[in-house]
Amino acid sequence: MTINKYRKLYGQPKANLIKIFDALVENTGASKTQQRSLIKRELKKLSKEDLEYLTVTEICDEIIGGFADYFMLRDTFLRTYARDVRTDHRGKIDVRKFKLSVVKIAKREGMATSNIAGLDYHTNRIEFVTCFSRIEFERKESRALTSFDKGMAYEKQVVAALINNGLSAELTASGADFGADLTFSFMGKLFVGQCKALNKACGVKAVQETVSAISHYNANHGVVFSELGFSDPAIKLAESNQAVLVTGLDIKSMMRQIIILE
Repeated sequence: MTINKYRKLYGQPKANLIKIFDALVENTGASKTQQRSLIKRELKKLSKEDLEYLTVTEICDEIIGGFADYFMLRDTFLRTYARDVRTDHRGKIDVRKFKLSVVKIAKREGMATSNIAGLDYHTNRIEFVTCFSRIEFERKESRALTSFDKGMAYEKQVVAALINNGLSAELTASGADFGADLTFSFMGKLFVGQCKALNKACGVKAVQETVSAISHYNANHGVVFSELGFSDPAIKLAESNQAVLVTGLDIKSMMRQIIILE
């Protein structure tokens, strides 16, 4: 089955499935009774078809069981989802291969039950593991893409600020940049620069990568740009390697530091 929208498990829309997932994640140490209460608070009206076969408590237990299986092998399921999920030519998500992998993992890890035909993993468990994997993967993907987009935007802002201050600057080729996001010329010298748009102070790794990029680009010095400043170890490492540190888009500060180096 090719799907784009979340499958409505027991008639629950995506928003409710996410609320149920979050409630269980936040209360992993809760008793089964407490988990049932959490789920019941989030369940929307159940259809007659659902209630014809299962009670509300039994539906809660199905969800708890699916979550327990997912949480026990969370990293495995997320890695498998990232590898197996496909997007078709219409942009719809195809989870068929992932579901087959879920069954294999369940059998391998002893989560499947024995019957006349051999080992079996309940269809509802497959659906819930798929649902929970998709919720968490899409969140991680969104955060990663947001961080990437933010970083790219900062790189472009730095290049623009350098050019606006009369310097010749350009971004390096995406992909194998060898530790440099951009290069620019100042006072007849070539510089490599790395840009960090993090939600914290920039650490030593960026300084190390920038210093190593100097020889690759046959540059004279390296500059690290950071939106939120630098950690003390990064400052010390930069001083010992004559690397320039710039907070935000303070190009005038960068120029002063370079003049002192020369």
